[in-house]
Parts: sequence; structure tokens; C-alpha cells
Amino acid sequence: QKSSIALNTNPENITISNRRSDGLDSVRFTATANGRSHQCYITTVMGAISSDAVCLRVMATNQHPR
Repeated sequence: QKSSIALNTNPENITISNRRSDGLDSVRFTATANGRSHQCYITTVMGAISSDAVCLRVMATNQHPR
């Protein structure tokens, strides 16, 4: 749900993949929404409390943001 807020869409429009934990203080994952992939990051405190998601759109090297 946090990634849906960061990407300004509904949770049912998002697919999460490549989820990986960096120990107890962060989680990184790929969120795909509306055909666009985003690398996302959430910080945690001992795996219990988490921040909002921060996401950055992944683009091919020949694409430019619109």
C-alpha cells in the first residue's frame, strides 16, 4: 500500500517483485504500475516500524522522462 501512495495509484494496480531485505533496517523492491517499473525503498526500525516508500522510475537508456 505504501508504494501505491508513492506512485499515486490504487494498490490493486501494483505488482511487487524482486523484494529484498537489507537486514533489519530497509526493504528494496520493484513496483510495477501501469506498465512502468519503479525501484522502491522503505526504511524500517528492527523490521517493525516502516517509513513511506520512496520510488524512482526505471527507464531504458534511450528513454527520457515525460
